[in-house]
Amino acid sequence: PQQKKYSQNAAPGSLSAAFGFFAGELGIDSQVLNFMGVVHEAVSGNDGTTIKAAGNEAVNGKSCDKFTVTGASGDDTWQVWMEQGDKPLFCKLVYHSVDGPAQTNVFHWNADPKILPDTFTFTAPAGSTKVDVGDLNMVSP
Repeated sequence: PQQKKYSQNAAPGSLSAAFGFFAGELGIDSQVLNFMGVVHEAVSGNDGTTIKAAGNEAVNGKSCDKFTVTGASGDDTWQVWMEQGDKPLFCKLVYHSVDGPAQTNVFHWNADPKILPDTFTFTAPAGSTKVDVGDLNMVSP
């Protein structure tokens, strides 16, 4: 908003492509987005990722199923705890890499959000200019 610029792009063709676009344009390395992309590719049958059940554990008082996900190269491993029940949301995600430190994310969800249809309707701010996404000078937080 301070730049008085905005950009609009067509949605990428897959979930993993959307995560890649988002992370790439913001210049961030989000293991949560990487994990979702890896799982999407694995479910689509597009790579050598392995997913193994690793038991059940409680996370923040919630009963969770635990899984270990190993990327095709074997260098990246995620442990994910998913809430048991009809809304299997992430409770916890731990990323391990042979090249760096672990990253842990613990999630607190609103499992029943009230989202109005116009939430996703974009109206350009008055006096703003439409530009290419690369011209927005975005920086990671």
